[in-house]
Amino acid sequence: MRELKVSLLAAFLFSLLCSNLVYSQDKTTEFNPLAENKWAVVFEAGTLLRGSSGDVFKNFLLTGKYHFNKKHAVRLFGGTSGYKSDGNEKGYNQPDLNRISESFYIETGLQYVRYLNPDSRVKVYLAAGPYYTFDYSNSNRDDAITGSWYSYYYSKEWNLGIAGSLGVEYFILDNISLIGEYFISATAGKTIGDSRYAENYQWYSSESTNYRIRFNKMQIGLSVYF
Repeated sequence: MRELKVSLLAAFLFSLLCSNLVYSQDKTTEFNPLAENKWAVVFEAGTLLRGSSGDVFKNFLLTGKYHFNKKHAVRLFGGTSGYKSDGNEKGYNQPDLNRISESFYIETGLQYVRYLNPDSRVKVYLAAGPYYTFDYSNSNRDDAITGSWYSYYYSKEWNLGIAGSLGVEYFILDNISLIGEYFISATAGKTIGDSRYAENYQWYSSESTNYRIRFNKMQIGLSVYF
């Protein structure tokens, strides 16, 4: 959660910086940020709430949004996350091992956005559309004493489906807003993996079909309208 708090602070400071740089306007003219032909750039930080490993999953999304009018818009987003770790591993009936693991994840989607109360300063919206993810991970283990190779494993996963969001957008300035979204997705895909152990030097391959529904993801971000 510390990283999420840092992201929120950075978003607030960025909004103050942009307030004098983005979209100069006539003070006597009413400004509607959701008007026809308006563009927005959105940066969001996300976390998986109460997942199988706690809230350790972090990701970042960058979104471009185009408004047809104040009620209807379309947005294209892409995001990524990843980690790399190393440490010592101890287990029953095996030597002490040095383990290096890494993971890389990307997601992208195209969504139709419908604002339910576009004339309010605090706006509620729904979004839905196609959604794609790719996840890669691998793990390599060496004997901690001799340094000799012990095991290797990797997997790749592709998923395609639909995703939807329920969001709230609060305008702190005419052209800058804070966003909170609850995200849900339903996907189908495939996972392939290979593993090899020093005991027999043989490769073991696996392949499976995935069906996933995820409904425990929340995103918080900042929008700048042009």
